[in-house]
Amino acid sequence: MDIQEHRKAVKSGIIAVAVMSITGTLGPVIPAATLLVYLAAVLFFVCAKRYGFIFTLPFLIAAYVFVAFGTSFITAIADILAPGLAALVMGELMKLNREQSEVVLKGILTGALCNLASVAALKITEEVSLLSQLRTAVDTIISTGISSGELTAQAAQSLEEAYEVMLQMVPAFLVAGIMLGTVFVYFAGCAIMRKTGEEMYKFLPFKEFSFSKSIIFGGIIILILSYIIGAVGLVNSDVLLLNICMVLAAMFSLQGLAVLSFISSMVRIPRILIFIFVLLLMLSMIGILILFFIGLVDLAMDLRKRIKAKRG
Repeated sequence: MDIQEHRKAVKSGIIAVAVMSITGTLGPVIPAATLLVYLAAVLFFVCAKRYGFIFTLPFLIAAYVFVAFGTSFITAIADILAPGLAALVMGELMKLNREQSEVVLKGILTGALCNLASVAALKITEEVSLLSQLRTAVDTIISTGISSGELTAQAAQSLEEAYEVMLQMVPAFLVAGIMLGTVFVYFAGCAIMRKTGEEMYKFLPFKEFSFSKSIIFGGIIILILSYIIGAVGLVNSDVLLLNICMVLAAMFSLQGLAVLSFISSMVRIPRILIFIFVLLLMLSMIGILILFFIGLVDLAMDLRKRIKAKRG
């Protein structure tokens, strides 16, 4: 790397640190700002692809330290290191010309491990699990609502049951969130690099994105094993199965989004209308269920290949 290229690389790294630090620090104050962290992760992804993992890692560590001092060293693991390390791993793998499926999968695994590590760290350092903290907060909210007369006993019971299910699914929400965020970082970063004329090895657009078919069989095996583990009393099988189903549903729904992207590329409909339609699907349970079944059918029956074949 010559001097001019090195200066350009350092400048890119500093910009990535600044954006990540600002969005990460604003996260606890403005929850929507947490989503902007993935935009900053796109910058780290591009830097890692161009200049390598080792060169970009110190910039990510700097962003983590800045945000950690402003928030918490433990929560910053999930907020900064999870999307950041996932971006760096994917960038390095792309630099090594690895297959797209390997790049995305290892990025997701990296981010998921970081998220789970933050939960474990909270449990170790504070001697209480994150789920227990959330459950205590929910109980306080419900008791306050009853005492103030804003909630009836029946409404409070229904609310508590709903919250209990949601709290048990926190691990699945963490994994599903990093999954969607990582895929966004990958394709957004690739779009930027393609605009600048950068060559990418065996890149497939999102409309052709697909998980491996082995996910179906792997998912079935995991569900069976989870049921067996729960049956012998090692863990709560209901909670475990609920979390696994949530993660698998997120994967199939993501596959369904890719199918819709493929279909939209074949019809003459304004992209803004397609975007609104997809957004409405993702914001409703029925829409997510539709995406889930579309993704499942595509994985099981090669739906997109069949459509291509029929169109000649």
